Amino acid sequence: MSYPNLHYYVDADNRAEVYKSLNNLPLYKYQKELHNFINKNNGEGLNSDCNYCNTNIGNINVGGSELRKLCEGICNILQNFNDIKSISIGISDDKWCPYMNWWVYNYVLSIPNYKNYVSNFYHALTYICHSSKNLLNCSFQNSSIDKIIFDKKKVLYEFTEIYDDIKKKINDEENLNVQPYCKHIKENLRYYNTVKVNCTSENSCAYYKELSNFKNKIRELSDLNNILDKCNYRKTPCENVSNIDDDVPCLKKKGNPFLLLIFDDDPEVYAFRKNIN
Repeated sequence: MSYPNLHYYVDADNRAEVYKSLNNLPLYKYQKELHNFINKNNGEGLNSDCNYCNTNIGNINVGGSELRKLCEGICNILQNFNDIKSISIGISDDKWCPYMNWWVYNYVLSIPNYKNYVSNFYHALTYICHSSKNLLNCSFQNSSIDKIIFDKKKVLYEFTEIYDDIKKKINDEENLNVQPYCKHIKENLRYYNTVKVNCTSENSCAYYKELSNFKNKIRELSDLNNILDKCNYRKTPCENVSNIDDDVPCLKKKGNPFLLLIFDDDPEVYAFRKNIN
């Protein structure tokens, strides 16, 4: 798995450049450290509380064995969390557990046949979380949603969480390469307008909360206007989406449209190029 995962980008050519800039943000550094802890787990030297993973999941078949390893790794993380905390700088104390919950369920969804064992997996985590050796006092919830819906929730949630970090990067006068961050903002505003179409109320979709939080974050207009200035963007109507005045706009580079066809990285321009080639 990659942190961040930019699978939703329209222009795949932008992913590598943006990834290099984003993967050092606090959220993604934390996710990488969690992943590294799981990879280092060999099932040896674990505290007795972690044995519940084997007792409760304990299946050698595909899916079961991977979830057991994940369970043991999380148990190890919770009992040695200070090691991760010392490395993952820039995350407030109230975010350690929520970020880990999102990361855990995303990991679960990557495991084949996870549905056969996921209930036992979360039951084991509940037991482990009650251990006195749990340094983080986290609890874990089974989101019980499919990957398509979860991916939408995750993209919206993560952008809302890293938006302030991105703004700092863009406003840093010593940062001479702000374009990757600008591109990420533009791509996520496009994504928001794509997924909002079928999500009009809390009863109509499972990612309405994340959609609303995203909108509220971006609606700080003084912030957005500053971003437009720093990134050399302007607001533009979203393709195949009806925008209302107080909603999140799509963005586009300022400048001569013919020159942009040659030099620009806009998703709209990228789509136009594909149509004429």
